[in-house]
Amino acid sequence: MLDDDGTRHDHGAQTDGRPDARSDARAAARIKAEEGRRRARRRERATVALVKGGSAVVALALVTTVAAVLVASASSPTGSGPANTAADGVRIGTGLVAERSPARAVDAEPDASPTPGASDVADIAVYVDYHCPGCAQFELDNADYLTGLVESGAATVQIHPLSVTDRSSLGSRYATRAAASAACVADLEPDGFWAVNQALFAAQPDPGSRGHAIEGLARIVDEAHPFDDPSAVAECVADQRFAGWVTAATSRALAGPLPYDSVEAITSTPTAIVNGELFDPEVQSFPEFVASTLGEAYAAETAGGVR
Repeated sequence: MLDDDGTRHDHGAQTDGRPDARSDARAAARIKAEEGRRRARRRERATVALVKGGSAVVALALVTTVAAVLVASASSPTGSGPANTAADGVRIGTGLVAERSPARAVDAEPDASPTPGASDVADIAVYVDYHCPGCAQFELDNADYLTGLVESGAATVQIHPLSVTDRSSLGSRYATRAAASAACVADLEPDGFWAVNQALFAAQPDPGSRGHAIEGLARIVDEAHPFDDPSAVAECVADQRFAGWVTAATSRALAGPLPYDSVEAITSTPTAIVNGELFDPEVQSFPEFVASTLGEAYAAETAGGVR
């Protein structure tokens, strides 16, 4: 006969008033099985306690990690960022001349500028990473078009150098180093920024590689533009003077808010914004997007990139 727990019991087999050998064996087996079940229950309770304790440890580790990130953010560099980057980018206008602004603290929030109307000069912002293949492709596809717009006065282009691909450069933080090198030009020789931006994309290293060493970056920058004081620019690049600003500006761009009405934060690079409207390369080409955003009259006025 089976009990509710599945244990078999035999109650009738006896010899000379004493349980036979089979009954003794069955009784011993029941005792052994019950002891096994008790041990199993104890192990289960111990396992549950360990899992709960482990969860608490993991939670504590996560809290500790978040706290460490917050502390690191709180202790981020507090010096000055590069001059001429009031909105965390370099605005290039007519004649490829950079807009001037004083240097600001590394942790200063970017200035917001009013979005111009369709009849005004187009306001174009591009968020880039110098180790991002998509950014290099955007540059290749649109460099001549943007240069024509800017040189003619039809548009201003604000370039925001970011460092979102640092983890893909084998620990060398190439994106930060390249952006910091560009920031040196923004600070010291801002009218060379347009040429340096193009040169950094033209010399973009392979994705996933360590990228150019500092000496290589200094050479790319130096050969891109005839600087008034090339030694000062080279020294800034070698010192990576604005690496902290690049990190802070990247964090601001990724966290938001951005100084544009319709875009809360950067989710990928490149990100291009025209008069506050986000460009989607899956829908149309960039020149088509500019024309559709600014209106047919503006498109006709700027045909061929000339106003």
